[in-house]
This record gives sequence, structure tokens and C-alpha cells, in this order.
Amino acid sequence: MISYSQNFEDVLLARLFQGQSNGFYIDVGAWDPTLHSVTRHFYDLGWSGVNIEPVLRQHQLFVEERPRDRNLNVAVGDTTGRLRFFECKDLTSLSTANEAQAEALRAAGHEVVNYEVPVITLDDVLATCGDRVVDFLKVDVEGFEAAVLRGVDWQRRRPRALVVEATLPSVKIEDWDRVDDIRNWDSWEPLLLASGYQLAWYDGLSRFYLRNEDEGLRRRLSLPPCVHDGFELAEVHELKRKQQMLMKEREDVLSANQRLETALNAIESDRDEKSHVVERLVGEVAELKSNRQALMNECGIILQANQRLETELRSVEADRTEKSQVVERLVRELTELKIARQALMDDRENVLKGALRLESEFRAVESDRAEMSRIVERLTADLEHSAVTSAIQRRKLAAKDQVIESIASRGLKSKALLGGFPDILVRRQHVTPVYGDYFPPEGVAQGVHVAIDTLEIVFGVSGGVETYMKMLTGALLQGGRRITLICLPDQVASLRRLFDTRVGYFVMRESRAVGLSIEVSNRLRGRSSRLTAASSLATFAHLREDIGVDILHSPVQIFSTLDFRVPSVLNLHDLQHLHFPENFTPSDIDARNRLYGLSASLADAIVVSSDFVRNDLINQMQVPAAKVFTVPVTWDPMVIAGLDTFSLQDATAHYKLPSTYAIYPAQFWPHKNHVRLVRALRILRNKRPDIDLKLVFTGYRGHSGWPAVKATIEELGLEGDVICLDHVPVGHLAALYKGAVYCIVSSIFEASSYPVIEAQVLGVPAMCSNITSLPELMRDGAGLLFDPFDVEDIAAKMLLWLDNPEDGRAHADRARSKARQEHSLENYVAGLARVYDYAAAAGKIGPESGAHNICPSPGAPEELKRFLDVEISSIYRERTE
Repeated sequence: MISYSQNFEDVLLARLFQGQSNGFYIDVGAWDPTLHSVTRHFYDLGWSGVNIEPVLRQHQLFVEERPRDRNLNVAVGDTTGRLRFFECKDLTSLSTANEAQAEALRAAGHEVVNYEVPVITLDDVLATCGDRVVDFLKVDVEGFEAAVLRGVDWQRRRPRALVVEATLPSVKIEDWDRVDDIRNWDSWEPLLLASGYQLAWYDGLSRFYLRNEDEGLRRRLSLPPCVHDGFELAEVHELKRKQQMLMKEREDVLSANQRLETALNAIESDRDEKSHVVERLVGEVAELKSNRQALMNECGIILQANQRLETELRSVEADRTEKSQVVERLVRELTELKIARQALMDDRENVLKGALRLESEFRAVESDRAEMSRIVERLTADLEHSAVTSAIQRRKLAAKDQVIESIASRGLKSKALLGGFPDILVRRQHVTPVYGDYFPPEGVAQGVHVAIDTLEIVFGVSGGVETYMKMLTGALLQGGRRITLICLPDQVASLRRLFDTRVGYFVMRESRAVGLSIEVSNRLRGRSSRLTAASSLATFAHLREDIGVDILHSPVQIFSTLDFRVPSVLNLHDLQHLHFPENFTPSDIDARNRLYGLSASLADAIVVSSDFVRNDLINQMQVPAAKVFTVPVTWDPMVIAGLDTFSLQDATAHYKLPSTYAIYPAQFWPHKNHVRLVRALRILRNKRPDIDLKLVFTGYRGHSGWPAVKATIEELGLEGDVICLDHVPVGHLAALYKGAVYCIVSSIFEASSYPVIEAQVLGVPAMCSNITSLPELMRDGAGLLFDPFDVEDIAAKMLLWLDNPEDGRAHADRARSKARQEHSLENYVAGLARVYDYAAAAGKIGPESGAHNICPSPGAPEELKRFLDVEISSIYRERTE
């Protein structure tokens, strides 16, 4: 026989039912009709039965391969109706209805999705079989066996044999002295034993039971599977079949080769004979031609030589007379020159003595001049550095004056809050647990301790800054930095899924007074508002004293609160509101100008992703150039690693992707310019109806740019040609890139572009707009550029690579090499190290009490002085709720 099962269960069952040519089985948790199947051997013998599998695509396999069986796409439990089912996407055999087992799978790194499925009882299934005898029932439901077995009236329904998976799912025996650690039958075996069944065999995975009526068959299960069963593994059987096919193909090839060799030998023999004749004739002709030409050349040379000798002889005779006269004249002139030469030698000696004296004096002058130049250069550099430092400190002090003025106003208002003043009094005590809880990382990290401000990030909504924060934290961990994430309580779960215990967490607490007002407001309005930096007890005033922070780094354009006293680094990603004010409200523009200016002035160093943004900050905001650093972003390693678990084939099946598509992964903001890209697709399709190109978009459709995109798609009749995938997991992106003919980024404003960089690193052709920072990514032939305001130009570039894919691949090859060098993790970490060194040095400038400390003036009101002791709260724009 051929054994298909995982642990030779079908071998024992075949022995139990030896000689029985037909029968009936029920398989609960059937999974696959062949691989690890307990029933495949019996189906091949002519048996039939019922296969139950809740995973739809696995159930479809039974429909296709088991037409004689009854195949049910349901779950089995102790009740009927619907239940929550947990599908393990990457290993469907581990799918379960057991929620605890599903959580264990997630913790082990598996991708688990849940949904509702219909559920029936095993009693319902057995009832549909009528009076037919069920020879064996197999149950393998990954930890849900107890519920399945409770759903049977064992006194009325009497399958002859039961095979039940009896160990903890996916748990291996690591210590053979503790084999009972994997047992999982205590919750349901007493039910079977009390219902007239007896244990007949345990093979380490499943337990075999026989009903008391068939006790006589128990002896057949007294031995494990062995040589006497005469079975062959399905994998071995398949290999033998393929080997036989290969041997026959080999014999056919050898026979054909022999025939060809015979014919080739005959042709070679005839060709060799003719070649010898031709070679001899060619040689003889060449020799005759060579001899004839040599003779002709020799005659010509002799005639020319005779003529030349006659001419030279006549010339020599004439020249001889003339030279005699010249020699006489030269002898006279030589005598005169000797006399003049002696006079010149005497003059030269006098000149050399004077030159040596002047050279010595010149060296002394040059030495003195060089020393003076070095002094001047040093003084100039000191003056320039002092001027830059003074300018930075003046801007910082001006920003802090604004912070003090705003906080003074907010401090007086806070006294009117219910219980607000007690909050301030408690926080004035400055005990770490009062305003936040610190959870340090596991192990002892080396290097600079960096605190990353994540308070303003809303996961799944913030887009680019969320991606940058993940990349920043991962890169710093790779670089050996000690990291603490400053966060709010509702952010902790998302951050721990990303970084677990490799980083520390400083979780800001909620203000009791503000929390109460939020709760009242939520109840009155009937909707929920999240805790923000402003409504928490957030303060950065004592980060160094409480948790030993060396550098504060905000990756989100602004600092969540401005009362820090440690060296600070700010990521200012762009000034889009100054270039495209039509995309912003007037109040939003005012808030950005004020908050960006304050944060930029308070920061010791500013990080930007491109030279375009650096020049923008220097020219538009008059930020000192010395504190602005261009550090090109690196790619997210989780994007590239996604190909290991989610292939192009998986992406095609999961997202139902077309065969030819271009991808644009971007949120639906107006500046992302989706509308013109859709219009360019319409132009391309009108010009070339033979090309069935689709556009694939990713991104949240709740953003302000989506209504215009949707209206354009409907206006142009492209509903079937533009595919919107909404939010896509990071691990799926690489497969989507690899399936695309190219990545296209039509944005009219970018500080840098993760989609372009990710596509380049993956070797996927990329094209983008020819404005802002994007041309920097396409230097040295790394991709195509187009005018994002000209839909005809966009369509022309899209068509170019469809007609000439080789050109696209050539650009992609150049881009891959360039991106892997310029945007490598090593380059990014080295750039941040330079920034942190600069910020640390700049942060030490000022009085010993701390250049970053903000203190009220002696004449300030007493209540303001108490308030500013610890409460320099954020003045950031209010979020639209």
C-alpha cells in the first residue's frame, strides 16, 4: 500500500480493516485530499465518506479531487450556528477555532486572519449518514477536539474506530523524560471511555479508540507500523514514478543521439576529404601569386635605388665645395665666441651671488607671511563660528519667549479646569511615576541614549512620518544605540508589535482633569476622542534626570512639547504649505509657520532627506545652514523581507492582480496628483487600445484627495482599469512591486520618496515627477522623469517603457546599484551619528544651568512661576476630531 498520512495512521487503519474492499469514513479537519491525508488510501480502494474543511481554498481541493465523497465547507463544534474561525494564512494546516491556539500562532510569527464560518455538530453529520456504518472517524482540529466530540450522542452514533489528534498543536517533544508535557486529551478522553470506547493505540500524535463491540479487533493494533505492513511512503512512490519516466526519456535520447552520430560521422568523413583537396589547391595558387609579386617588387626596388644613387652623387659633389668655405668661416667665429664666453662666465658668477642673497631674504619674508595667514584664517573661522552660534542661540531664545508667552496664557486658563490645579501641584513634586511610566529595554544597550518623540503619530493614518519613525528606530537599533520611545498609552501595543523589548518605552499618563473633560465631552457628543500630547501629563523637562536621555529626536516635523533641556534633533520633512497653500486652510498655514519656526529654532540640529528640502529651509525659513543636515533615507528592510513569506504568486491570488499593471503606492492627498495620472491612463488607452495597462493604487481612501480621484475614474469610465487596494501590509509591498511593469510616482511635492527607493532596491523600473526632490533620486540614468502637470507627457513616458521594456530594465539595473549604495543602512546610520555629534556639541553651549532651560523672568506672576516649574506644555495645533 501507499501511505499518505503524517504519522502512518492510514497504515494502522488498513491493518484494522484488512480485506475490506469498501467502507465509509468521516474526516473532521481533512485539510488536503492527498498531502498528510488519512483517507486517501481508502478512497483509492473504493471507499467513500464525508470530508469537513472550513478553509475555503482547501475545501475546493476536495471538490476537485474527491467527486465520490461528500465535502462540507463548515466547522464542527458542540452547537450549531456560526463561530469565529482563525485561518493561518502561511500554514493553513494549523488553522483552528481555538482562540488561544490562534494567539499562540500569532506570537510565533504566523499571519492569522479571523472570520465567521457556519458551524454544525458531529451529530448532525452522522444523522445525514442514515443507517450506514461509519468504519472510522478522524478528528484533527488543532486544539478544538473537545468541542467537536461533545457534539455527538455516542449511545446512538457508534463509529467503529476513532482517530483523534491528542497532543498540543505544533508542540514538539524536546525532553523525552517529559513526554506528558504535550498531552492534550484529558478534557475529552473520559467522555469516550464512558461512552463504550476503549483506547487501542497511541502513536505519539493521535489516539486510536475501538468501540466495545469491536474489542476483538484490538489485537490488530498491538504493534506499531512495521515492515510486515508492506507499505510505501507516498513521497517515495512519487519519486520512483518520476525516475521511471526519466529513465525512459534517457533511453529515447540515447537512441536518437546514436542515429545522429552515425549520420554525422559520414558527413564529417566526406567533408574532410574535400577539405584536403581544396586546401592543397588554395596553397598552390597563393604560392604562385606570392612569387610573382616578389619578383615584381624586387625589380622596382633596384630601379629606384639606381636613380637615387645617381642624384645623391651629383648633390654630394656640389655640397662638398660649399662646405669647405663654411668650415673656414666657422673656425673664425668660434675663436671670437670663446673670448665672449669667458666674459659672460665672469658676469654670471657675480649674478649668482646676488641671487643667493635675495633668495635667503625672500624665504624669511614668506615664512612670516604664512604665519600671519594662519592666524588670520583661524580668527576668521572663530568669528564665523561665533556668529552662527550666536544666531542659533538668538533664534532659540526668541522661540522660547513665544513658548513662555503661550504657556502663561494656557496656565491661567488651566486653573479653570475641573481639578486642573491639583494636577499641576502633583506634577510640581517631580516624581517620575506621576507624569509617566518607564519600561526599560531588555539587556544593556551601548552608545548614545536617544529618546524618540512618537506622541503625534496616529498609526495607520500618519503615513510617511509613521514609516520614517519605524525606519529611524530600526536603523538606530542596528547601529547599537539605546532607544526609548516616548508614547501615549494607546500607542504602546502598536509599538511593541514592531520593536518588542528591544527598545524602552516612556508612557505619558493622562491628566485627571483633562481626562474627565474628555470623558464628559465624549458622552455629550456620542463619539470617542483619543488621548493626545496636550491632554496627557506630557513633559520633556526631566528626561535626562529621570531616564538618562542624551539626545531627543522628533521625526514628525515638530516637538510634542517644548520644555526639553537635552540636545535635540528635529526631522523637518518639507514646507509644502508654502509651495501649495491651496491644499491647506489659512489657520493650518499659520499654525505650521508658527510651530515649524519654533521647533526649528529650538532644535540643535535638523535632519532632512534631500538637498531640495535643505535649501528650502535655509531660504524660506532662514534656518542657519550649519545646523541643517541632508541624510538620505534608507529603505524599510521589512518591505524587502516580505518576499520570503509573500510571493508574487501569493499577491496575484490574494489581490486578484491583472497581468499588466503600474503601481503607485501613496495616500490620497491632493498633492499626490492621482487625478492627472488617471487622465494620463485614459490618454494611453485611447492611443493604444491594444495595451491593457491597469493602475494599482494603495492608500487610505478617507483622505481629502480621494473624492476627486473617484470622480475622475467614473468620469473617464475607468472603474475596471484602476484598482484601489486601500491599506496594504508592509510585508506585501515587495510582491506588488515585483509584479508591476514599473512604479510611477506622479506627486507634485516630495521631500523624498519611499516608493521610488523601494522599487529601485528591488530592481523594478521607476519613473517620477521632474520637480522638488525627486530628480535627485533619478540621477545618473536611474529612471525616467516627466512633467507632473502635463498629462500628455505622463502618458508618453508610460507608453515608452511598455513599447521598450529593455530600456526600463537598463534603468532599473543602474538604479539598483545606485540606491543600494546611497540609501544603505550603513550610510543612514553614519549620517545620523554626525548629526547627533553636532547636536550634542551645540546643546552644551550656554550657561551651566542649561542652554535649553526655560525660566520665567523675576517679575513674572507667582502662579506662572509655579506653573512653569514643570509644565511647559505643547502649543501644537488642535487635531480635527
